[in-house]
Amino acid sequence: MDNRANIGTDELNRQGFNAFSIETGFIAWKQEVE
Repeated sequence: MDNRANIGTDELNRQGFNAFSIETGFIAWKQEVE
Protein backbone atom coordinates (compact mmCIF):
# COMPACT_ATOMS: atom_id res chain seq x y z
CA MET A 1 0.00 0.00 0.00
CA ASP A 2 1.14 3.53 -0.65
CA ASN A 3 1.31 6.34 1.90
CA ARG A 4 -2.05 7.80 0.92
CA ALA A 5 -3.76 4.47 1.59
CA ASN A 6 -2.06 4.16 4.97
CA ILE A 7 -2.97 7.73 5.92
CA GLY A 8 -6.57 7.16 4.85
CA THR A 9 -6.79 4.01 6.96
CA ASP A 10 -5.35 5.83 9.97
CA GLU A 11 -7.91 8.61 9.57
CA LEU A 12 -10.77 6.13 9.30
CA ASN A 13 -9.55 4.19 12.33
CA ARG A 14 -9.43 7.42 14.32
CA GLN A 15 -13.06 8.01 13.39
CA GLY A 16 -14.00 4.55 14.62
CA PHE A 17 -14.47 2.82 11.27
CA ASN A 18 -13.36 -0.75 10.67
CA ALA A 19 -10.81 -0.63 7.85
CA PHE A 20 -11.44 -4.27 6.91
CA SER A 21 -15.17 -3.67 6.45
CA ILE A 22 -14.47 -0.58 4.36
CA GLU A 23 -11.97 -2.46 2.19
CA THR A 24 -14.39 -5.36 1.72
CA GLY A 25 -17.18 -2.94 0.84
CA PHE A 26 -14.92 -1.15 -1.63
CA ILE A 27 -13.99 -4.43 -3.33
CA ALA A 28 -17.67 -5.37 -3.61
CA TRP A 29 -18.48 -1.91 -5.02
CA LYS A 30 -15.60 -2.09 -7.49
CA GLN A 31 -16.78 -5.49 -8.75
CA GLU A 32 -20.29 -4.10 -9.28
CA VAL A 33 -18.93 -1.14 -11.24
CA GLU A 34 -16.84 -3.32 -13.57
